[in-house]
Amino acid sequence: MKKKTCLLVFVLFIVRFEFLRAQTYTLRPIVLQGQSAPGTHGTFASLFFPSPYLAPLCLNDSGEMAFKATISGGSTSSGVFRFSQGVISPIAFQGQPAPGAQGGLFAEFFSIKMNHSGDIAFTASISGSAVTSGLFQVTQGTMMPIALQGQPAPGTQDRNFGDISPAIAMNDSGDIAFSATLTDSGVGLFMYSQGRILPIAFSGQIIAGTLTLDTFWVSSINDSRSIAFLSASGSSQNFVAAGYAPLGSLFLFADGVISFVASPTRSLGIEYLIPSALSSQDTIVFLEIGSAGGAGGGGLAGRALSLYSNGTVTPIDGILPLPLGTPPSLPSMNRTGSFAFSATIRRGNTSLGDLGVFLHSAGSLSPIALNGQIAPDTGGLRFFNFGSVSLNDSSQVAFVGSFLLNSFSSPAPQGVYLSSDRGITKIAMADPAGDAVGNILPDEAPGTGGGRFSGFALLCLNNRNSISFYAAVVGGTTNTGIFIATPSEQQGFRSRRRP
Repeated sequence: MKKKTCLLVFVLFIVRFEFLRAQTYTLRPIVLQGQSAPGTHGTFASLFFPSPYLAPLCLNDSGEMAFKATISGGSTSSGVFRFSQGVISPIAFQGQPAPGAQGGLFAEFFSIKMNHSGDIAFTASISGSAVTSGLFQVTQGTMMPIALQGQPAPGTQDRNFGDISPAIAMNDSGDIAFSATLTDSGVGLFMYSQGRILPIAFSGQIIAGTLTLDTFWVSSINDSRSIAFLSASGSSQNFVAAGYAPLGSLFLFADGVISFVASPTRSLGIEYLIPSALSSQDTIVFLEIGSAGGAGGGGLAGRALSLYSNGTVTPIDGILPLPLGTPPSLPSMNRTGSFAFSATIRRGNTSLGDLGVFLHSAGSLSPIALNGQIAPDTGGLRFFNFGSVSLNDSSQVAFVGSFLLNSFSSPAPQGVYLSSDRGITKIAMADPAGDAVGNILPDEAPGTGGGRFSGFALLCLNNRNSISFYAAVVGGTTNTGIFIATPSEQQGFRSRRRP
């Protein structure tokens, strides 16, 4: 009986091992430049490409995505679209009547958000009406206005919404955080929840005894309805997008209280704080950005990472700033408070560092992939640098890694990788010229008529281990597109080491 049991355990181990080893990913396009745009009689001319320092458009856990695009040769110039179950459907078009806008038409679309429930929220400017801007939500196929210019603003004395800010955030319950100017003067921060708009903060409000709130820029809202936001504190500061992010101090609204988190340390050349998404425990990790001429110099460049938790800001030790190390990437935080990023981490007490992708979890920092490490399925190529990083709630990490060949090449060949309890898995390869990377040919970009990937950016990993990414393409029928990599096998069977 004992022999049979041992044999069964051995067979199950082999089957499990073969299952894990055999896992592959299937690549397919979400949307391609030049592809027919449904409902427009035209084609997608360009796809919205967010700043590298702002969160990318992301897949929800059902594999859906909302995005905006400009249209060529059609009945409209731009639109908002939904990708779901392999099909692109139109949500709103430029020139389409905007609900509740007194006959006004959608003119331009701004922030687009989609949650895991499939709800979509977006802001838009409006033409042909006294209503000039608005915030809208699409739930179960029905679009409704949430806030419109000219609508009474809750928490004010007979003042109305002015311009609705482009920056919004939405949680999985459909609650939306947004800001708006107010008639006469001032700015307000608001939350839409369960059919009501609730006031959160107003310009002129004093926080921590000395900081005066001014303009607001919403960062994220979690399922507990806590909100992370930036506010220029003082009349001399205004938000400066600069293609990256606004100026301002970082604050947290939680349990009805606004708490100060951090301000840029301008004496060290820090001008911007870029927060991650909020965890379910109201923790935030934020990237500090230096400006041209600041300490470390060299234009906009990541300088350091810090973690806010339970009222305390803690710098992430060991990150080497310029010119000693490569700046940290925009961190990706999951709901549990773990976060992943790429940076150069100091090696012991020396001035040397290790460039890599790292995971910070339960107070400890672990390397995921390092410069000089052999990259899987590349014929011996070694990682040289790292780009976009994305973390899911299972602490699996998707990242872009680049390679250094025999001679320095810029831009360098790249790969998309997934780190999980299976190890590091190659998802796709790219080369700027579309040529072979070492002995490995760049992957064919599906749906592009034989084109090959030439570069990757803005990864997003969902909780079913599907990865979306922007890609440049050479030698095909399009130059750019958004793609999805889906695991070919169920993700419920994962190896767990037993004690």
